[in-house]
Amino acid sequence: MYKYNNIPIFLKDVKKIVELVKSTLGPKGMDKILLSKNGNFQVTNDGATILKNALFDSLALNIIRDVCNVQDEEIGDGTTSVCCLIGELISEAERLRSIQIHPQLIIKGFRIATKKTLNIIESKSFDYSNDPLRFCLEILNVVRTTLNSKIISPFREHFSRIVVKAVLKLKGSTNINFIKIIKKCGGSLKDSFIEDGYILEKKNGISQPKKN
Repeated sequence: MYKYNNIPIFLKDVKKIVELVKSTLGPKGMDKILLSKNGNFQVTNDGATILKNALFDSLALNIIRDVCNVQDEEIGDGTTSVCCLIGELISEAERLRSIQIHPQLIIKGFRIATKKTLNIIESKSFDYSNDPLRFCLEILNVVRTTLNSKIISPFREHFSRIVVKAVLKLKGSTNINFIKIIKKCGGSLKDSFIEDGYILEKKNGISQPKKN
């Protein structure tokens, strides 16, 4: 059971966690090396993976981890951004508390800001479902933005078109489990392609000669 009689300690823990994850954000974000107790290590810049494997006994970590897990389960991405948003909200709340504003008023203000934000997003939204060509172009632009990472950015256009074609084949379904990704050694990233139906790996049977 956690007891925080000293609020600055909790805020310090939040800032420490946010700073750890924040440095991985964006195409120029830094990777982290996660070292397990048995000596195994993993290199990643995924916020959810970092928080999941962080060995830090803190109430702040548990709260941030739970919020980011919900984001990861519902959307599948954006955990680092959510973590950074939590850090900014906490910093702003700390500033407001320093000028003697009651926590309930701060929470009320955050809720008003949330409603205002949703209204702005809805007012800026658009629907191109009746225009397939424009719809595909807009999705392609979104995918290009999300694939702007250090590793895949040189092949962003190639993979953007693969992703859009794969998603459109779902015909409105949100079950991405229908899209199977097969990894094979050899070749380059640009050799990747999308194929309809199933791809089965053919292996030689027992005592069968290999073809040259």
